[in-house]
Amino acid sequence: MRLIIGGSYQGKLAYAFRLWGQEKDPEKQKNLVADGEVDSPETAWKRPIIDHFQSYIRRILEEAGNSEETVISYIDRIQNENPQVILVMDEIGYGIVPMSQAERIYRECVGRAGQRLALEAESVDRVVCGIATKIK
Repeated sequence: MRLIIGGSYQGKLAYAFRLWGQEKDPEKQKNLVADGEVDSPETAWKRPIIDHFQSYIRRILEEAGNSEETVISYIDRIQNENPQVILVMDEIGYGIVPMSQAERIYRECVGRAGQRLALEAESVDRVVCGIATKIK
């Protein structure tokens, strides 16, 4: 597994396509990506690139009543069924601490998921302004 992190709209997905060798073919790109904002969680087990992973976490938490254990089980399943995946995730912990408890739980869960994924990933890259920096 590879992990790509960074802020919103910083070029993370374009970098993932470059890693996969599909940076210039939009038609092939569609079939490579499981998008956490629109695709089912099961789609992530089948596609080589997962984008908006933090959105999958939000959706899973909402369905499971803010159960972090459900998110951990989901991460484990992705690692088992899709071990070569390129995971793309926004960094969301740099802003103001949210007022609502549900948003704080989400923010903390995304942070802990990122830590776990980074620990187990074979490589971690941070993308800023379209430029990747290797972290691990």
